[in-house]
Amino acid sequence: MKSRKKGISVVALVASVAIIVALLTTVTISGVNTAHNAKKIAFGTEINMMQTALDAYYTKNNATFPVKEAVVLTMNSSDTEMIKQFEGSFNEGVNTEATLYLLDYNELGITSLKYGKQQNSQKDVYAVSKISGKVYYLEGIKIGGKKYYTLTDDIENLLNYNSGKNTVNTPLILFEPNTTEWAQSVNVIVKVPTNTYTNVSVVINDSTSVGKYSSDGGYAIYNTSGTGNYYISVNYTEKNGEQKKAKYTVTNVDTEAPKITVGDKVKVTTGDSVGYMKITSKSDNLSGIKTLKYDYGDFSDVNKAKEHFINHGVEPKDDIILIKEKYDNITLYIEDNSGNFNVVLLDSKI
Repeated sequence: MKSRKKGISVVALVASVAIIVALLTTVTISGVNTAHNAKKIAFGTEINMMQTALDAYYTKNNATFPVKEAVVLTMNSSDTEMIKQFEGSFNEGVNTEATLYLLDYNELGITSLKYGKQQNSQKDVYAVSKISGKVYYLEGIKIGGKKYYTLTDDIENLLNYNSGKNTVNTPLILFEPNTTEWAQSVNVIVKVPTNTYTNVSVVINDSTSVGKYSSDGGYAIYNTSGTGNYYISVNYTEKNGEQKKAKYTVTNVDTEAPKITVGDKVKVTTGDSVGYMKITSKSDNLSGIKTLKYDYGDFSDVNKAKEHFINHGVEPKDDIILIKEKYDNITLYIEDNSGNFNVVLLDSKI
């Protein structure tokens, strides 16, 4: 009688290897994300310190900057991320060129830095835009697949929700908004490591408690949303018994429609127009105006106006709305970057 030897089958071996690889991948990704966040916090803390010192100097010294020579920075038009970070600091009429001024650290009283230590360099140095008053690190720092030159929204959010901590904890509490662009509502997923913190409570604007709805990969997950701009507080206890709070502020919500007013009709014959009306004011306090158009006829139905003005309408030049004799109405359409819009039907009889 032959004896049977027991062993591990090929299928079982492959399955075991697959599980081990998956676990290692999860651990590696978590470690990488934590390292990236820690690096962002270190960079953000330093450039935020520089910005705070500069703002104080500017206020104290009659709106002057402590600067050395100027550096003209020209960007590649295809580098949309870099252009976005320098937005508001471009030279007039040029959206890929900015003039920055090297900061004088001695005047600011700053002696210890991790970045920007070569004050006479045109790269490894902090500089300011006199247009926006914003501080930039000219060399930039690459974290993950993105290069950072200044305080971006994601870095500021990291600083905000770590501001209540004495130290940066590992793993971090994670806040994941569904969008970082302007929106009419923003939903944030909050992930709290279950094996690291206890007595966890998640609260919106210090008033509305959020219940846990699932768990994944060692995290308790909370699904949050608030009205308007809002903040999320995570209260928790560390293993040593210390009670702490992490905070995340949502600042990209805009639910207010832009405003616009138009002056009286003026009768003037020019080409095929018989007069004009001038836009006397237009404003959007949060996300900013994205679209401003007008079209001849009545397109004031709010359910159809937005769709119509995607491909139709005229952008007013110098805020002038031209009047044509054969049209009794003109529809004016204004939309902000969150998608809020306003439709105004104008009587164009003249």
